[in-house]
Amino acid sequence: MITVAVVDEMNVPVLGLTTVVKDDSGKVYNVYNDPLIFPGHYTVMDDNYTKELTTQPKRFIFTGVKDSLTVNEEFFVNTDECKCHVEKVSGPDTLILR
Repeated sequence: MITVAVVDEMNVPVLGLTTVVKDDSGKVYNVYNDPLIFPGHYTVMDDNYTKELTTQPKRFIFTGVKDSLTVNEEFFVNTDECKCHVEKVSGPDTLILR
């Protein structure tokens, strides 16, 4: 699973963020978020989608919204040869909601 921490401008974890993950075609990926396990961390991609990925990186856009604030960021993700796990090729570890 690939996650990203989302904080506010005071570096406080943001709880209750509504997230959407899409690829370049506009397909929405229904990734699982459990706010009790990792408060302030949100899933970018999980292993449920390994069969749709290859070893070549694929671009995803993560969008988070809370109240009138939005954060958008791109991530490049691929999978291993056995298609067992997703792997982050590029993308930040932390985002700031503004």
